[in-house]
Amino acid sequence: MSNETKNIRIGIVLSYVNQFLSIAISFLYVPLMLSALGKRQYGLYAVVQSLVSYLTLTDIGIGTTAVRYNAKYIASGEKAVQQRVNGMFLTIYSVIAICTR
Repeated sequence: MSNETKNIRIGIVLSYVNQFLSIAISFLYVPLMLSALGKRQYGLYAVVQSLVSYLTLTDIGIGTTAVRYNAKYIASGEKAVQQRVNGMFLTIYSVIAICTR
């Protein structure tokens, strides 16, 4: 078995372990939060948590993409293209900020 195949299998197992732990923690966490906060406050907490999750989705990997293209254009010495790409990312983040405000 190659090292790459072994790493893929380990990644799959860790992914399943992560999902299982998330579910197990939710089963333990929700009753504790419900008893500590009460029904009304927990409902408000759940709504705010879902809104924050939706706002987190608006990034959609743009930050990672910006880093990738900046590194690419810095390495190739294309300063003008780098500046245009940074302007584009600034525009995208500005639109997201306006929409989520």
